[in-house]
Amino acid sequence: MNAGVFRAYDSIRSISELAGLSNPNLIKTINMRKYMANMLQSLDTTENERQWIVDHLGHTMNIHKQHYRQTSDILELVEVAKLLLIQDLNIVHRFKGKQLKDIQINGKYM
Repeated sequence: MNAGVFRAYDSIRSISELAGLSNPNLIKTINMRKYMANMLQSLDTTENERQWIVDHLGHTMNIHKQHYRQTSDILELVEVAKLLLIQDLNIVHRFKGKQLKDIQINGKYM
């Protein structure tokens, strides 16, 4: 038995309404794509893995980069804060050659 093609928009709208949400109209495919694109930025993925996600979402990598992916302010702030702490605590020498994403600042440096 072939169920046919399901449009994501229609499916999400129906399920959102059935779930009894207070604002089911806020659950939209574009919001879900934006969330996925932003989440993907925080992960260390390969080009192939990113392409799998883009293919799954039904658009091209250019569309993904231009319309859905946004700079994650939180991630950016955390990385800048790390640099400021390293500078302020005068511990630059401890992280020489390390990538910023791999640096963890904890209580032992305070």
